[in-house]
Amino acid sequence: GEDGQGLAPQALGGFPVPEDCLLVERSPSGRLVLFARSSKDAAGGEAKGCSVVWELCTNDGQVIKQTHVPSALHGPVYAEGYISRGVAWSPDESSVAYVAEVPSEHKTPNWGADVAANADLLEDSGKGKPLGSWTGQGPYEEDFGELFPGRKCAGVFLMKVRSGQVAKVAPFVDRSSPEDPYGELDAVTCGKPIFSPDGALVVLTAWPHVQKLWRDEESGTLAVAKKLGLVYCYNRECHLQVVRCEDVWRARKEEEGEEDGHDGGHGEEVAVAKKLRLPNASAHSAIFHPSRGKDGRGGDTIFLPYH
Repeated sequence: GEDGQGLAPQALGGFPVPEDCLLVERSPSGRLVLFARSSKDAAGGEAKGCSVVWELCTNDGQVIKQTHVPSALHGPVYAEGYISRGVAWSPDESSVAYVAEVPSEHKTPNWGADVAANADLLEDSGKGKPLGSWTGQGPYEEDFGELFPGRKCAGVFLMKVRSGQVAKVAPFVDRSSPEDPYGELDAVTCGKPIFSPDGALVVLTAWPHVQKLWRDEESGTLAVAKKLGLVYCYNRECHLQVVRCEDVWRARKEEEGEEDGHDGGHGEEVAVAKKLRLPNASAHSAIFHPSRGKDGRGGDTIFLPYH
């Protein structure tokens, strides 16, 4: 199925697909298979602090590596077939690129109780917060509707399959809306990653949440300050971005250094991806030309445009 569930065992060389499989992809050589498994526990509840379990196996089903991705890094993995086309393997099979929900940057604290004074009640309450307190929902965030109800903002992530290290690709964002306190007018959803033939680059599609070019001719105000459908809204703006894999991992290393005590790791995310300047208002779903780039130096990109 398009969500990675219900795949026939013979599709993976004869060994069975786990019942909790969300997504599965075989490596280009066929020697490795990568599963995205649900983080739900035996009782059906979400495992605390874990969004997905990646399982790297040989083609005969032997588990090589299991990686539990913390929910603080990203939310559920996308496997619906449009924003995400599944797992993209690097040519040397050392890394993969995939799409997952980006956690909200705006958290709402507990209210109505003195957390420090009631810390001794945490264990007794069994709720993970002091008795007498409540937690708000935070700022409202609209979903995409259409074919993606409940989907709010996705991002592209890279993972080194042998070590389990995961890094987010920080996209290029046109930050031109200072009046927007929550950054929703500038936000983008990213998906459809693909590696270049030499494995040095990843090309992805970015969909701005709000169409900034659609403005009233007289007042200049936004005509539609909301998210529009990704599939059937053909003339919505979208564009391609490209990033060097080494830049993604370098940014991750620098962020770790900040969190170790340099400046606390706070501040605006620094983009490592670059927007491809194309004459089209819409460009998405890129692939690399299969007969180009075999010399290991990049290649030509094919994509779907809208004029």
